[in-house]
Amino acid sequence: MRVALVAYHTDATGTAIFLVLRGAPEPCVFHATDPTTGRPVTLQHLQDVARRLLVDFHGLPERWDSRADAHAYARVLRELSPVTPPQQRRFPIRDALLDNPRFDYGLTYWERLSEALLPAALREAVAGCDLLCIVPHGPLHLLPFAALRWSADEYLIERIGLAYAPSATVLRFCQYKNRRRRAGPTYRATSALVAAAAAAGDDPALFDADRQTLVSLLGGGHVTSLIGAGPAGLPASKETIAQRAAGHDIIHLACHGVFASDLGSPDPLDSALLVSDGRSIPPLAMLPRLTPQERANFLLTAREVFALELEADLVTLRACSSGRAEVHSGDELLGLSRAFLYAGAPSLIVAQWNVSQRSSSALLDAFYRLWLDEAAPLPKWAALREAQRRMLRGRDRHPYHWAPYVLTGDWL
Repeated sequence: MRVALVAYHTDATGTAIFLVLRGAPEPCVFHATDPTTGRPVTLQHLQDVARRLLVDFHGLPERWDSRADAHAYARVLRELSPVTPPQQRRFPIRDALLDNPRFDYGLTYWERLSEALLPAALREAVAGCDLLCIVPHGPLHLLPFAALRWSADEYLIERIGLAYAPSATVLRFCQYKNRRRRAGPTYRATSALVAAAAAAGDDPALFDADRQTLVSLLGGGHVTSLIGAGPAGLPASKETIAQRAAGHDIIHLACHGVFASDLGSPDPLDSALLVSDGRSIPPLAMLPRLTPQERANFLLTAREVFALELEADLVTLRACSSGRAEVHSGDELLGLSRAFLYAGAPSLIVAQWNVSQRSSSALLDAFYRLWLDEAAPLPKWAALREAQRRMLRGRDRHPYHWAPYVLTGDWL
């Protein structure tokens, strides 16, 4: 298996790309240039693309007028946080808009950067690789590399597998934590914790579908269920998650992600997963109106995750925008992703934007079946890639459906 590490660094003057190949004496360095203007791709340029992608992927208010220029709604959309009620983020014409080329506002700009972020010389150098490990920087943490174009009729994920790492140092830490799997190809996950906290407007049956998938693959006696609404299990509170997390090979958390900035906090470690207090469903719509003391029982914060001692092979966060993080000086990625990695998880699957419950459930079902297949299991990176490729060939071909989830950390 041939792996290349591709690290990016962006600032006000441009974007540098560093390619590290095994056996090469030193990294190759490229510079991202906008093919339409010939100018360097700067930090501001990438921030603007990330903003435009919000229009495509984050979810739109009910008053959205698809005939209008999406740019006019950018400011409104930036104010539409993950704690906006689900009924305000969903509307009947979503699929119709995704099928409308005029709606691919941000995606068009992102695809135009394919040649800049994957220059021809880099593509030639990695053409024989099985996997690219992407180390993003700045706003690139928020952008879907899987949806870059390798060619006019082929996405990058169709040509090569992808994994992400916050840094090369964190990657080494993750690979050490995954030493059971790296010790031999016969190791297979055998137990899972499935925890869900459905809020008002969510379909709890889709959360229970995640449990059913893992039960079918591992057996009911090997799956612990904490589901806040639906037919199975106890409510998923932060106390029950902390008590049950240890000793499971897979931790699958299906809940909403809430970020420090959405709650008026300057501390990114206040970013959290929205859970039950053990008695009632998460108050997604009311959360901003609660006092910090009232909110505390409903939030599993990144700070609290750091204190967990996990032995899991994989943590899946099927939460809206669970992969989003605050990027601070030194490009320290301070968010839920890093918290789970430092708590002991060698690999994460996280979402970069507010996902569709239906399509995300289908994608993760396909991933688990490919990864946990008894006869011919695929490594995590290959299982996620194949699940994405299958989806983009079907009705959910828009990247909104198949590109939100990224594999972070060790890829085996």
